[in-house]
Amino acid sequence: MAHANRFFSKKHRLTLPLTLLALAGCAGQSALLGEGFRLSILEAPREVRVVKTAEAPALKPTVIDRATVITPVATTPSRLPAWCEYLMEDTAAQTTIMRSPRLSGSSADDGKSSLSLGVSVSDFAKANVLEETAEVRCRRYMAETGLQKLVFLSPQGLTSAGFRAKANAIAKRKSEIVALRRHVSHAMNDGYLDREKATMLMGLADQIFAEAGNAKSQADRRTSDLLGSRDRASILGRELLRAEADLEDLNSRMRTFDSVDVSLSAGWSDDVTRDNFSVDRNGFSGRLSVSMKLGAALPQRFEHEKRAKQARLRAVTEEGGALWQVNVLRLAHERAIEGLIDSSSKIDSAIAETRKLVATLKGVEAPEFQGTGIQAKFRLIQLESDKAAVLGSIAEIRENMQRLQTDG
Repeated sequence: MAHANRFFSKKHRLTLPLTLLALAGCAGQSALLGEGFRLSILEAPREVRVVKTAEAPALKPTVIDRATVITPVATTPSRLPAWCEYLMEDTAAQTTIMRSPRLSGSSADDGKSSLSLGVSVSDFAKANVLEETAEVRCRRYMAETGLQKLVFLSPQGLTSAGFRAKANAIAKRKSEIVALRRHVSHAMNDGYLDREKATMLMGLADQIFAEAGNAKSQADRRTSDLLGSRDRASILGRELLRAEADLEDLNSRMRTFDSVDVSLSAGWSDDVTRDNFSVDRNGFSGRLSVSMKLGAALPQRFEHEKRAKQARLRAVTEEGGALWQVNVLRLAHERAIEGLIDSSSKIDSAIAETRKLVATLKGVEAPEFQGTGIQAKFRLIQLESDKAAVLGSIAEIRENMQRLQTDG
């Protein structure tokens, strides 16, 4: 019992010094990190400009120092993407353990006992790097997601705006189409149109309305409303390259912290003989330990890191990379516009010919030409809706090309 009292009394005397040690270690760590161990998220990032090379669509990244902070591209103002939330929470779980003090103790048959509490300054620094890495990985994810949404823009055929323009053009002519249908019925009843011709003209009117419904459906399927106002390749590309460069810098810092260990510890030890009477008090003790792998300071290490960073940035811009895909898509948009402009020219010629025909038949009083005149008017409505679809598609593709424009 006497031995137990001595043990607990010493444990109580140990509490205050160990607590002070832990607090001092945290305060010292904060001051130390302020001198260079910690990279604040508000420090100036690096701007990466993308310059076109002769082998289009490959791009060449040029890294320049910049003092302006670029905030991540947010998909919604109220909540981060689920993947970013995972990165933050997973990292928080890991850093909670890393920042906690280490408690260790031992007791042997020969009566020797010890208890110690220690903190690792290196673990605090690593925890900060892990948190910054999670934030940068979130930035990279949002930039990549934005670029992927741009890549999904299809330049083939009519676009969402084109189909919607066609549907609207037909909707505006609805009363005219209905009036033409009534004209067909009257002409058939008056004997100017046979049933076969009248059925064909009625079917043509139904076909125009069906085209309007299909165009509206196609427009809804191709909607680009999910794209944000900041979803532009120039912005997203800079953010992606900046994130990749920052990640490589953080990897370098983590390698440094992995190669260096600075630890503080304080403890208590007691040596009691088997008869529990003879005691050799060793009392309290403190220790500072430092270790370092010498390879962390070798020039070869920094040369390898430099080349790795350059290769990481080239991977984004060279063939198969995210920015390369965007540049290829922009070229595809250019070819799509060329095809649509050619279609527009042909439609203009057909519209001009049909208008001449309508004008000519309008001056003919012979009843037997009524069916041909009605058919020409239906055809003119179709051609003008097709023209609206082409112009709407060209306008949207040109707007998309502005989004797809990379820095150069």
